[in-house]
Amino acid sequence: EIEGMACKIPLDHGTTKSCSVMTYSFDPYFTEWNPYCGAYHSVVESLLKLLCMGVDPLTARLTFQEYFERMSSKVAWGKPLQALLGAYKAQLDFGTAAIGGKDSMSGTFNDIHVPPTLVSFAVGMTTTDKVITATLTGKGQKLYLIKCARDGKGSYKKDHVLRVIKAVKELIDRGEIKNAAVVKSAGVAARVAQMCFGNMLGFDFSDNLTEADLFSKTLGSIIV
Repeated sequence: EIEGMACKIPLDHGTTKSCSVMTYSFDPYFTEWNPYCGAYHSVVESLLKLLCMGVDPLTARLTFQEYFERMSSKVAWGKPLQALLGAYKAQLDFGTAAIGGKDSMSGTFNDIHVPPTLVSFAVGMTTTDKVITATLTGKGQKLYLIKCARDGKGSYKKDHVLRVIKAVKELIDRGEIKNAAVVKSAGVAARVAQMCFGNMLGFDFSDNLTEADLFSKTLGSIIV
């Protein structure tokens, strides 16, 4: 499972290495628990996915897909308001503006409602020689887990996220990171397995890791 799409810019004549890269992120369980923090997370994770493909996420532009229950009560109105505030705060924190989007406020059938939904799509530019993937390609590679610091209130510490982005981007530019992947909600073990499957590889985890380390929901983290 790759982090996003990379596509060369189409030309009438000649060739180019320039390409656009697009990723997306949304965790319905997180956003249902807290629309503000969930939307902020959607933006952060979509940017981390760009980072893991070799793109500078701080040059990205965003677009949002929003889907909420029918606006029939004060509580219902509060959910998109919270989500948009969370996404707006993330845009301010990382300087990545949303330049478009699509919203729907009709996700209700009788007494069944969609979870508060704000999907963040992030688009950036790079060249094909700088794109990396999540797929491990050979034996003997070491993997490292990098966690973006949380603020204890369900969101992230902006300054630490920016430090992670800067450090990882520098290492990728120097060719010192061969592969990178966002852990997402399934946990570390599941993501490492996905990184190995494509080329029939296995992986040995460090003995000091616990089951919780490997299988718990791990948001805002990347493997390099």
